[in-house]
Amino acid sequence: IWREDEQLHIQLNVEGDIAEYISLSESEFGLTDSRTVEVTYEARDPGVYTGDIIIDSQDESFAIPVGLNSSVKQLDTDMTVDPDEFNFGGVPEGNDVSETITVENTGTLELNDFNISSEDYSLETDSIEGLAPGDSEDLDVTITEPQDQEGQFTVEASSEQQSVSDTVSVSMSLVTPVDDMKQEIRNRVSELRRDANSTEVQNRLVEVESRISSIETSWDRGSYSEAQQTYQSAVSELDSIQTTVNANNQGTGGTDPSQPSQPSDPSDNGGGGGFLIVAFILLLLLGAGFVVYTSYYPEEGDPLYEVLGDRE
Repeated sequence: IWREDEQLHIQLNVEGDIAEYISLSESEFGLTDSRTVEVTYEARDPGVYTGDIIIDSQDESFAIPVGLNSSVKQLDTDMTVDPDEFNFGGVPEGNDVSETITVENTGTLELNDFNISSEDYSLETDSIEGLAPGDSEDLDVTITEPQDQEGQFTVEASSEQQSVSDTVSVSMSLVTPVDDMKQEIRNRVSELRRDANSTEVQNRLVEVESRISSIETSWDRGSYSEAQQTYQSAVSELDSIQTTVNANNQGTGGTDPSQPSQPSDPSDNGGGGGFLIVAFILLLLLGAGFVVYTSYYPEEGDPLYEVLGDRE
């Protein structure tokens, strides 16, 4: 493009869907003779793309049609983890739980540097050295002695281009150890039997104690949540029995341990106190008289001789 004795101000633009796949070495300059502008095509995605390079000057505008037919294979880093959540149900406190996940490379680049981690649990897992596009591998994941009933762990990997990760959510219901369940029920039943004062209460305690065998049966077949529910219902019943026993004991004159004892008022039984003092003095006098009687021997001519007589 040239006009004699005049400098042209040139602006270059790209229009059409090809615009994001074309770059120009220059887009604005002054022109007096000629200028070479490099046009670079970037075939990042497969497809057919068209458009125009627009050349604008002060007086004129030109459009140069351009196109790109790209069959390049798209490079992608991706993976899936299946399943993406676990519900372990009832888990005895202190026990480990395990499950298997399947990791699949759903991208077009090989995956390496696998890592499985969690901020909620301590994990023990298998390892994956590498995973080609389209391949999958099973991994055993063990959560050791879980403390939280809800949490998650993350599977991470990377390709030559970028990293990728997927998260697996975890839920469970932590269950009281069976020995602790049985011991608490036995201890409370024993304590309540000592305080119970009715046949009805005793019968209720027998029924609660019988639930221990149901807890053992559920536990032995692995129904930990069922065992926990039976235990909790037994504890609720024992709480109800405790309330009944406390009420019965108060109604029959038993003292309420929740109420502080009140000091006795001497004025409430002042007459009784005086009587006890007089009785005590009389006992002292009788005792003294008995001592005198048993230790005194009067002689003839003594005034008491006629009363006590000859005691020798």
